[in-house]
Amino acid sequence: MLGVLFSSDLSWDKQVEKIASKTRIVLAKLKFLSRYLPPADMAKVVTSHLFGLLYYGSQTWLNELTAWSQRKKLNSIHYRALRICIKDFRNKTSRATIDAMFKRATPIKWMHYSNAKMAISLMLLKNNSTRLGKKLQSHLYINDRCPGQAITMDTSRLRIGKNSFINRLHCLRSINFDWTSGINPDQLRINLKITFIKPITDATALDGRR
Repeated sequence: MLGVLFSSDLSWDKQVEKIASKTRIVLAKLKFLSRYLPPADMAKVVTSHLFGLLYYGSQTWLNELTAWSQRKKLNSIHYRALRICIKDFRNKTSRATIDAMFKRATPIKWMHYSNAKMAISLMLLKNNSTRLGKKLQSHLYINDRCPGQAITMDTSRLRIGKNSFINRLHCLRSINFDWTSGINPDQLRINLKITFIKPITDATALDGRR
């Protein structure tokens, strides 16, 4: 459906295998292209031609129920693409160094970031009458001592029910800024990137002073 493979038990293994197969072809072409382009330009090509493919429909299939072996495969694709940008074909550069160089979210970090962004954006909609918005409001408990943190009420005990959007929002517990009273969309995006993607090196970034 729309390029995403559904299985009867929503295990998503076939979807990840399909992505891995497609990206192998793209990675081979990127390796050839890296002979002619500097790292900065290669990073742009990787972003547009590989990461778009890697994350297509990930709001549906990338979650805590994605098998650990499949998550490792996605991580491997992510780092292999970035290594091509710097012509590190023998894996001599550590992943921590690559993270510092490119500041790109790994698949798991991207999953938490995108889920939190969608949930908060829905919660902040004025006169929210959408079905998902109403369900979110009834199944999210806001921590009084730390207003930015929210706890989700599990809506299903069945494994297949864990795929529902509400049951993917455990990431909201990691938030340490107050979004409940309303926040500028651009600042919300920055704060979420600081929370889930970039290490917090300056606390002032959370209140928009950096």
